[in-house]
Amino acid sequence: MNAVPATRVDVERNRRILLDAAAVALALDPDATLGDVARRAGLARATLYRHFSNRESLLDALRDDAVECAREVVDGAQVGYGTALEALRRVVEGIVSLGARFRPLLLEGAAQDPEFLRRREEAFMPVAMIVQRGQRAGHIRADISVLWIVTALMALLAAAVRLEGKLSEEEIVELVFGTLSCGVQETPSAEN
Repeated sequence: MNAVPATRVDVERNRRILLDAAAVALALDPDATLGDVARRAGLARATLYRHFSNRESLLDALRDDAVECAREVVDGAQVGYGTALEALRRVVEGIVSLGARFRPLLLEGAAQDPEFLRRREEAFMPVAMIVQRGQRAGHIRADISVLWIVTALMALLAAAVRLEGKLSEEEIVELVFGTLSCGVQETPSAEN
């Protein structure tokens, strides 16, 4: 009797389950094996190996997934609504909620991968537009470059990922957004 080939939906579902399990397993234990990932996913190792031939291919897929998740968060943050600072807060809330997705990448050196960095910058382009909008509206200091503000935000988010498990998600959002907004928010002139 021939086995029925897995449907595309099953393949995609299993891939998603494996990526989610890998993000958690590697966040908890950077030395987690592919077997550990398969167990956490509740799938056979053979299923994992059909998707990812080795640890590096799994990490590559996690990098791609993390960038895509970040892109979806930034796109879904309604960057054109409210003030620029409100939009930045929504971006911070969304990215912080993805924390476990990024932790393994920081520990595995994704920050040294030029292709990952290029794609991450691309995903964060709307954030630069938020900052520019805030500068034009007088809510964000115009004497600080957009590049610096976006880079500072990404550095704060990377620091937040490293703190995951030590602080609540809400505390991390407050720390990241508070640190950023205190540094970039335009203050009313004393002359008024």
